[in-house]
Amino acid sequence: MKKEKIETQNKLFSITSYLIQEHKITEPVKLQKILYFLYLEYLKETNEKLFDDEFEAWVYGPVLRSVYNHLKYVGLNFNEYESFDSAKDKYTLTKNTPLKDKKISDFIDKKIKKYKNKNTFDLVDEAHKTQPWIKARKGLANSQISTEIIKFKDIEIFVKTWKP
Repeated sequence: MKKEKIETQNKLFSITSYLIQEHKITEPVKLQKILYFLYLEYLKETNEKLFDDEFEAWVYGPVLRSVYNHLKYVGLNFNEYESFDSAKDKYTLTKNTPLKDKKISDFIDKKIKKYKNKNTFDLVDEAHKTQPWIKARKGLANSQISTEIIKFKDIEIFVKTWKP
């Protein structure tokens, strides 16, 4: 069996780890909604993406598939994690570097208070009222499963008039 150690900078995982470690956000649905609202606010304030990953329009609101899969299969540790590829008989230990961007960590620290103490399903309800999620789920029943991508263009248009 081959063993490999990788050091990487995954911006989304660094931000997610920061939320878990520094702000104790450990409930998966709540974590996903907070990532969504922080993404919206960051785009509104800076006209820049907080990270490059795309949200999908799931039943309980916007979801980042890579965060969902990591939480489901690996758990809350986004700093160091293991994977095994049986087809290649390869074991990989991945170390993700911590969030080093002070602009982003300061932004999170400033904004997190308004989301951190809210009930998870209040955040879900708020996410359900955002036009990009509504548009991506157009034609779907409330409980219908979807992996439809929430288009960045729709998010960009939405944040121009959105009042967080």
